[in-house]
Amino acid sequence: MSSSIQKAVLGLLLVGLAVPMAAQERERLQRYAATSVEAPDWPEAVLCGDSFTVDVTMINPTRSTWTEGGIHKLGPVKGKDEVFRPDGREFTVPAGTQVTYRDQHTFTLDLIAPEKKGTYETHWSMMTMGVPYGTPLSHSIRVYCDHSKLGRAVFPGEVACGETFTVPVRLKNMGKTAWAEEEFYKLGPVMKTDEVFRTDGHKFKMPDFTEVAVGDKYDFELELTAPDKPGTYETKWTMMNSGKPFGEEISGTIKVVCD
Repeated sequence: MSSSIQKAVLGLLLVGLAVPMAAQERERLQRYAATSVEAPDWPEAVLCGDSFTVDVTMINPTRSTWTEGGIHKLGPVKGKDEVFRPDGREFTVPAGTQVTYRDQHTFTLDLIAPEKKGTYETHWSMMTMGVPYGTPLSHSIRVYCDHSKLGRAVFPGEVACGETFTVPVRLKNMGKTAWAEEEFYKLGPVMKTDEVFRTDGHKFKMPDFTEVAVGDKYDFELELTAPDKPGTYETKWTMMNSGKPFGEEISGTIKVVCD
């Protein structure tokens, strides 16, 4: 066989090998790109205006090494209204760190919740010169501005059937807005519970023109009535704004006895 024919045959063999190799490489990249995001500690809800961090682990699906001085960064996806980093900051690899092909690196995202309550989506992706690649990270976060912390709740251990009694409850405003009586802040029974001590579903409001500033405490007086049937019952209460619950749940277990 002449040398020219040998070269032609060898060229065909190399081309034939290159096609499946290129296909395998694309499949490998797609596989690692599809598993390039891990963020197990992403919060479901945060208080408005609060700062928080999220660890995001990325797998390098490319042949380029990620370095601190390189062009590979983790950043918000453009055009997605990134409310948790409105400055558009992109997070780089720390100095001295190199992330080679198929290696992992955990980025720590410093985020800030917006000042307005609602449910927001956040979108992040690895980027090269601002162009995203790989599987983006998308998550929904509920931002709330009202929060309460239980100071005390003195429930009796035992009451008589049909007895009316009072439970003092002290709550602290731990949110970002004042509790104003005219804004419909009340203490009410937890939704989807059978409130046996207030079967009318009554909500306890504050006196007219009352306002509880952020960081202040307020004492409610729950007027409850025991059922006519003996047993051990649980009662649950929570703060509400316009009928929507927020803050720590207040619960007590009371034994009802009949002579």
